This record gives sequence, C-alpha cells and structure tokens, in this order.
Amino acid sequence: METDGGYGWVVVFATFFTTLIEFGTFKSLSVFLTPVHETLECPVSNLGTVFAMSHAICYIVAPLSGKAATTRCGSRPFVMAGGVCNLAGLLVCSSSTSIGLLFVGMTLLGIGFTMSYAPLMITVVMYFPTRFALANGVLSTGAAVGMMVIPPLVELLIKTYGWPNAMAVLAAVNFNVTACGALVRPPLGTHQRLINAADEADTSTDPNLPHISLLRSVVVFLKDIPEKLSLDIFILAPAYSVYLLIWFLNGVIFSAWLIYLIPHAISKGIDARLASFLATAGGIGNLVVRVVHGPAIDRGLITALKLLILLSVLNAIAFFVDMVSYDYYHVLVILAIVNGAAVGIIGVVVMPVAQEVLIEPDLSVKGYLLSLPILALGELCGGVFAGAFYEMIGNYNLAFVSLGGLSTVIAIAIIAERTYAVWSK
Repeated sequence: METDGGYGWVVVFATFFTTLIEFGTFKSLSVFLTPVHETLECPVSNLGTVFAMSHAICYIVAPLSGKAATTRCGSRPFVMAGGVCNLAGLLVCSSSTSIGLLFVGMTLLGIGFTMSYAPLMITVVMYFPTRFALANGVLSTGAAVGMMVIPPLVELLIKTYGWPNAMAVLAAVNFNVTACGALVRPPLGTHQRLINAADEADTSTDPNLPHISLLRSVVVFLKDIPEKLSLDIFILAPAYSVYLLIWFLNGVIFSAWLIYLIPHAISKGIDARLASFLATAGGIGNLVVRVVHGPAIDRGLITALKLLILLSVLNAIAFFVDMVSYDYYHVLVILAIVNGAAVGIIGVVVMPVAQEVLIEPDLSVKGYLLSLPILALGELCGGVFAGAFYEMIGNYNLAFVSLGGLSTVIAIAIIAERTYAVWSK
C-alpha cells in the first residue's frame, strides 16, 4: 500500500532529520550572536534582524516552494538543492568580515530552509492523507530535538575552534539535508494525479483557444492578485484581521526569544556553556507540547484557541518572572522550559487556529497562507526589538518583560474576539 505507511515512513524519517538540523541551526544562531557581535562590531539590533531573516524567508516563500512537490520531478531535487544552499549560506557566514556579507549568507540559508522544508511537508501529506496527524506528530519532534542538541554542541565548537570554524562545521552538518532529500520520492499514484490535474488546468498551449492580448492578460493577472495572495480574506472574513495581528506579535516573540535567550543569560552573568543548555531546556518544553498537542486537539480535550490562550498566559508569566530571576540558573532553566513550550508551538498551531476560526476549508487555507508571511514579518521585527532594548540600556531585561506584555495582549485579544463572535450571533 502506497499511502498511510510504507515508504511514507522513510519520507517522515528524512523530514524529521531535516527539521532537526534546520531548526537546531536557527536556534544555535543565539549562541553565535555574542561572538559575532564582538568580531563585526555592528549594532546588536542589526545582527538580530539578519539572523531572524533566515527563518522569516522560509515562512514568506513557503506557499510557493510547497508547490515544488506537485511538479513532474517531485520534491527530491528541491530538497537536495536546499541542502546545498544551507551549506553555501553558512560557509559565506563563516568567512564574513562585515554585516553585509553575513546578510548574503543568511539569505542563502533562508532560501535553503524554504526549498527543503515546505516540499517535504507536502510530500508527507501525500503519503498520509488520513493519518497525517500521526506522521506530523513524529516529524515535528525533530525541531525540538534539534533545539536541545545543536546549540550546546555549537557552544563547544566555538570555544574549541572559534565562531568562524564552528559555523563551517555547522555548514557541513546542514549539507546532510541533501542526503535526506535523496531519500524522498512521491507516492506515484497521488503524484501522477496531481500532475494530470495541473496539465488539464494549463490550457495555454491549446491551439483552439482564442488569442488573448497581452494587455488583457496583464489586467486579468492584476485583478487576480488579491485572491492569489489571499488578501480577499479581509472582505470574506474581516474578523480574521485580529488573528493576523496575533500572528505578527507571536512572530516578534518567537524570534526575539530564540535569538536572544542565550545572550540574555550571559548578560545576567551566566557562563556561556551553561547558557547554551538553556536552549536544551527550551527544547524539552517544546518537545512535550509538540507530542501532546495533536492528540489533545484531535480528541477534543482542548481547542487550538484555548491552547494558544493557555500557552500565551504561561509565556507572559515566565517573561515577567524572568525580571526577578537575576542569575539563579535553576530558575532560568524552568523559565526556558515554559517559554520553549509556548514559543515553539506557534508555527504548528497556525493551521488549526485558522480552521477553528474560519471553519470553511477554502477560507482556512487562505487564512493559513496569509498568516505565514505576517508571522515572518513579526520575526524580522523581533530581531530588531530585543536588540534595540539592549543597545539602549545594556541588557535584555526590559525586552523580555515587554515580550511578556505582548503575550498578555495576545491572550486578551483572542478572548475579546471570541466573546464578540458569540455575542454577535
């Protein structure tokens, strides 16, 4: 049997290790921030923005790159090319002598993330049309494991070889994404049906069709832009604008916490090696929630919106407590576990939340596709946000308290929108 098992588990295995490597790499940028800042002598906010861009690009381009899985050649060449881009990007970063060259390297890395992640996810959907929740639960734990394992190893490499050589080693690790891509092949039946559907839809080569002028083609294209970009959701479901704001704020929190967690601990006086293990603690919290949330939502134990409210409240409490945690390492570990659970699940619940709020499948897909670039925009702002606070006052305490305030706003906004939705019926 070709779907819901069989070779699909090989694809799940490849996706697991791809997310482990790529998400672990993104989290390890937090370890690189301090030594890179000292070498390049650039503003922390600029450096944080460049680091955040690598992950933001993935969300911005994901709706387009995901279509690679439905082309004639399938996902394999795209995933393998993504591994090459990861290698090239990190090698450029390792030889950077300026923020401009680092920008080029991080752009290549972001393109690599995009070319590998989205096509793999679509291929997994093809293999598991009815058991996707199970497959997704397995592969999504790769991000949490990468978050736990790679940052401490990177800290050890930096201490042993220096940050440029450590980044070169990380580039070699990322090249393994190419090997994961080589394992991928689409389920033949499903893949062929998608290709046939695309061929039937493409009537541009039909000689019997009347000639369409270039001007008219441009006009039709421009008229379709709002629908193609899912912007018509502002008319079809204006209330979803609240959730777009929520995803923007979540993007700010996600990026700021991931990039600045370790520098924040170091600024409190924590040893760099111990600070790197806070990423491991965050990965533990992330792993637990990723494993539990799917079955809990599927069985009706909690809705996606209630889960998002709960995690936002816990996130806010952890950020507020951070202000008075000083240099108590064990307290910081506990806070990292809570933040890791809340922050790490953000990208995973975008689709379940869209389905719960918008209900109709077509609208849910539009909401999901529009939410991703909004989330990415928030990630870019998060890189600037915490870095700017550090430049003003010399530490990250106020930045992390502000993240707690944003988490509080998110919880209040969801409750207010749901209350209004009930009253307006």
